[in-house]
Amino acid sequence: PAVMRYLAPLKSPSIFLFCAIPQIMAIATLNEIYDNHAVFSSKVKIRKGEACRIILNSGNLESTLDMFGGYMEKLHKKLRDSDPSFDTLKRNLDVGFAARDEHLTKTGQV
Repeated sequence: PAVMRYLAPLKSPSIFLFCAIPQIMAIATLNEIYDNHAVFSSKVKIRKGEACRIILNSGNLESTLDMFGGYMEKLHKKLRDSDPSFDTLKRNLDVGFAARDEHLTKTGQV
């Protein structure tokens, strides 16, 4: 996905973390709120432990993409055909999976 093109050229570790952490937090939150009816009656957030795991494991592109891919897979499993946004979400996730796999192939990690 675009997040790979956004993060790949960043060389400074502090700048990378500054940019990577919000990207992972965003997809983690999307995964948490998707098809969760609690969003209409309470605050739905990722757990503090999950946020800590994201912060501690976002040190490089590979680990960041691994976490991003994990959240994409979880979200993909939650998709329902009856959801009006199903086609858009599925298409975007498929693009994300393809981009991740292409990156892993280029870097010899597959």
